[in-house]
Amino acid sequence: MSLHTWLAFALVALAVSLVPGPAVISVVSTALRGGMRASLATNAGVLVGDAVFVAAAAAGLGALLIASHTVFVAVRWLGIAYLAYLAFARCSIAGPATPSTLAAAIRGPSGSA
Repeated sequence: MSLHTWLAFALVALAVSLVPGPAVISVVSTALRGGMRASLATNAGVLVGDAVFVAAAAAGLGALLIASHTVFVAVRWLGIAYLAYLAFARCSIAGPATPSTLAAAIRGPSGSA
């Protein structure tokens, strides 16, 4: 990679990292709901996730996905299955929705809407 290409990449990466996204919203909402310790745990999770993405890119996973449609489809279906698992696990923890539980969720933890 040439120096010019690397500098362009670094500039774009810096600009993207300065724009708040879903990770920032997640960390801030966790901090407001659970305090500093919870936000640090969420931030650590975001950083680990980012490190996994960087390692996958460095290992050439993106090039493999572009080169092999079969691998791309397999990874996509694994992602779909994982998201379905997360949704099912979340719904089974929360239990069935009733009018009183929905009203409590709308009011929030302090009881004011």
